Amino acid sequence: MPSLLCVAVNLVFGSLLLRRSAWLAGVFAVLMVASLLQVPGLAAAPFAQADERAPEAAVTEEQAVKAARQSGEPVEVLAERGESRTVRALPNGRMEIEQRLRPIRARQGGGWADIDTGLRREGDVVVAAATTVGLKFSGGGNGPMAEMTRAGRKLALTWPQPLPEPVLDGDTAVYAGVAGPDVDLRVRALADGFAHVLVIKTAEAAQDPRVATLSLAMSAGRLAVTEEQDSGVLKAADPGSGAVVFEAPAPLMWDSSQAAPAGSRSSGQTAELDEEPAAGAKTAPVEVAVGDGSLTLTPDQGLLTAPDTTFPVYIDPVWTTSKASSWGMVSSGYPAQSYYKFAGKSTEGVGRCEVAKDPNCVKNQTKRLFYRLPLPSLKGRYIQSVQFTAFETSAYNCSNPTAVQLWRTSALQSYATWNNSSGSWHDMLAWRDVAYCSKAPVEFGGAALRSDVQGAVNQGLSSITFGLRAYSESTMDWWKRFADDAYLTIQYNNPPYKPNYKSMATTPGGLCGPYDDPVIINRVPELSGWFWDPDDEDAFKVQPQFAAYWDNGDGQGWIPRWVPGLLAPAKSGIERSLKMPDTIPQKILIGWHARAWDGEQYSPWSSTGASPACYLVRPDQTGPDHHLHRLPR
Repeated sequence: MPSLLCVAVNLVFGSLLLRRSAWLAGVFAVLMVASLLQVPGLAAAPFAQADERAPEAAVTEEQAVKAARQSGEPVEVLAERGESRTVRALPNGRMEIEQRLRPIRARQGGGWADIDTGLRREGDVVVAAATTVGLKFSGGGNGPMAEMTRAGRKLALTWPQPLPEPVLDGDTAVYAGVAGPDVDLRVRALADGFAHVLVIKTAEAAQDPRVATLSLAMSAGRLAVTEEQDSGVLKAADPGSGAVVFEAPAPLMWDSSQAAPAGSRSSGQTAELDEEPAAGAKTAPVEVAVGDGSLTLTPDQGLLTAPDTTFPVYIDPVWTTSKASSWGMVSSGYPAQSYYKFAGKSTEGVGRCEVAKDPNCVKNQTKRLFYRLPLPSLKGRYIQSVQFTAFETSAYNCSNPTAVQLWRTSALQSYATWNNSSGSWHDMLAWRDVAYCSKAPVEFGGAALRSDVQGAVNQGLSSITFGLRAYSESTMDWWKRFADDAYLTIQYNNPPYKPNYKSMATTPGGLCGPYDDPVIINRVPELSGWFWDPDDEDAFKVQPQFAAYWDNGDGQGWIPRWVPGLLAPAKSGIERSLKMPDTIPQKILIGWHARAWDGEQYSPWSSTGASPACYLVRPDQTGPDHHLHRLPR
């Protein structure tokens, strides 16, 4: 018998010969065997009792799942919270991730605070209440105009002359008369950066040589600041790794002009002119030169001096952190121009814009939008549903809903243009008939979107890019505007826990026997184990499966020889068993293991990773149970 055992052991391969692991590793492993089922409907969470109140958050996922089930309300998992990410346990045992395009909270004082760009004085500087970059603005004098810090890296810009004491207006510090009485500087706090806008109020002020060229001192510490050739985007990157820490879309300037639309309909853009250009405004790029310790901006003299320019004129670079998320627009009217991060605008159009119907279109053009968002690390999870939400702000005809399409596209790059992105549109995933003329969410969902995100997660992609297009790009009836705000919501299933080999047994025979000391049985055994699912433990959905391996001597080696179907669904956390067939061979080492199915995906086999399989040998003999024994080592 010992020699038989040695021969059989040499034939064992794969997961069946791995070492045992500790109990926790066995229970909490979350590797997945691919599911073959379609997307099921989500079970509704039970209602909480009137006198119960759900906790808003729990530290761990396990705690949140338990609290959500007990309360009937979603519970946030604090350990998974991020600047733009929220993870919740749902009452039905599922998990949900909401990934935002822009930050919604910031680290502050060892905890989290909601984004608050309101300004206050703190000593000799002005600070924002809560941003992701620790913003500081000048309180007046010779210090930096603006300074932000991220990942231990700092970027600071200093105005050419001493600044006056600012007037604080919400999120904006206003420095009056920085280049004569009719030129103001407005520095505005953003969730993840800042914008500095030079406001030139009159044509006379535009002739002042101090605004012909603006040379700002720049301190970038351990960062290298460059201008991207194809897009004009400014990037401050770590010189060693090349990782971009801060970036700014190509600087833009605009005037205050806006044409009256033809009839009662319009392209729909309204804007605070000191923050972004209105529809129909005259715009021009600002020339940029990056020097050693300086950033020089040269406004377009043609726009400043043109007789039809409407003052004030605004000059606006916007600096933000560089993250996995981003957004952009491409236009057929300006096919070689990049509009990365909407060129600093808060909204952009999608569809066909026609001058005959609205002169604010400036020229006939078709626009398309991109949104790039981080993907959570969910490899091994089964995604049940996905929803992408963008925010429509206006439509050409508010009373006529028309279709806007959601597409999967190639990854958005900062240099994306109409010309170089024409081949980026891969699959149309969903569409919605909408016509909102104030900011409202537009939700896209469905099987194609779910499948696409599942595929991206399975590939281990770190981000995903979606695009918006009008159903018809031949007429303005499909024209809409969308905000620089969006989010992705993913609901997913945790697979059943890997069965713990220490809880598995044969009857007769006892607990799981290792390959070098298998259980010796005198009759056909019944296999058993305990099976757990982290999701709704009250649902009768856990289906165990057993399987056994051996070598018949037929040349096929150590392969699965007995793989019965799933057992009937039952509750989580109970022992299940199955008798092996009478045909199992005698005098041959047999390895066996088990896994569980929850209706959507399998747990790992009990022998996955460092855990061993269980082994038995059926001698060619019969007798009472008390004659059972183990092979000698």
